[in-house]
Amino acid sequence: MKFPNHVIDTFADRMGFDLERSAIMACRRGSQVYGTATNVSDDDFFVVVIPPLQKMLGLSTFDNWTFQDDTVDVVVYSLRKYVGLLLKNNPSVLETLWYRNEDYDPELTTSAFAHIKFGRDMFSSLRAYHSFSGYAYDQLRRMTLNVTSGYMGEKRRQLVTQFGYDTKNASHLLRLYRMGTEFVETGVMTVFRPDADELLAVKQGKWTLEQVKAEAECLKARMEAAKDHSPLPAEPDTERAERVMLHLLRYAIHNEW
Repeated sequence: MKFPNHVIDTFADRMGFDLERSAIMACRRGSQVYGTATNVSDDDFFVVVIPPLQKMLGLSTFDNWTFQDDTVDVVVYSLRKYVGLLLKNNPSVLETLWYRNEDYDPELTTSAFAHIKFGRDMFSSLRAYHSFSGYAYDQLRRMTLNVTSGYMGEKRRQLVTQFGYDTKNASHLLRLYRMGTEFVETGVMTVFRPDADELLAVKQGKWTLEQVKAEAECLKARMEAAKDHSPLPAEPDTERAERVMLHLLRYAIHNEW
């Protein structure tokens, strides 16, 4: 993958520091990494940076930045925010430790990130049960409740009108339950989905709402049963994660000075 240059320029103009120099990881996210992308799918990117010293300790600190235009959707997090969300087992952040090599930008992904990915077990915990099931429930709620409220693209709105529910949310719902259940059962996360064709079929409205809800109920029960026999520890290794983060921050500050 190749990170879009115009986003790098825009980031420097708005945030006041160099994204390329500060990045320790850049990757694709969304349908591109799940294997469910189509020819009309958006290009979504995620970046982790160690900000310059002034942006860590000064009056105007950097935490996160988002950018969206007609071609891309980008999220940039500071290392501190990233580690904090990893410790919470946030699904969309935790999965970045389990991407395929080709999902990372080789020019913006450094050995600093390798330290984090190599030690990804320090973040894995049964907090994932609560985070994945919580995010899945949110998709279920959004799928049917006030489904057309807020911003929605015309193509997606047409799907809701045609099928009576948000098929994109339905696909996310089943993916989250399946990924979360597998992770709780095995301690291994499979992001590039072997069931991608089925998830695409759901997204295209080929499942009824009743089928989606029935599958979600089965997965919910399976995930709940799995947590009692999971190989995952109850809590992440917060002290180890902090040591790694501080090591990377000290190294970056030392090199900047």
